[in-house]
Amino acid sequence: RTHAFRAQHGWPVGADGTDDLCRWCCGLDLDAGCGAARLQVTTLLCDACGKAWCESCLRSGLGNEYVDALLGGGDGEWKCIVCD
Repeated sequence: RTHAFRAQHGWPVGADGTDDLCRWCCGLDLDAGCGAARLQVTTLLCDACGKAWCESCLRSGLGNEYVDALLGGGDGEWKCIVCD
């Protein structure tokens, strides 16, 4: 369904050229019955490319330890799974 959403709406980006929606889920609740409802998500932006990834998808795909370390600070720079 995310593919269908992107085909219909394109890929929304903000005024600064960075993504407005998670690259995995498009910020959509795909379990919402007919269609898809918008979710309120915490979105993280890649410092290298500006792609957005929501915390939920990162936890699902890369694990809680990875996201906890990311949110805990570090050097402040983060590269997404596409750039790293």
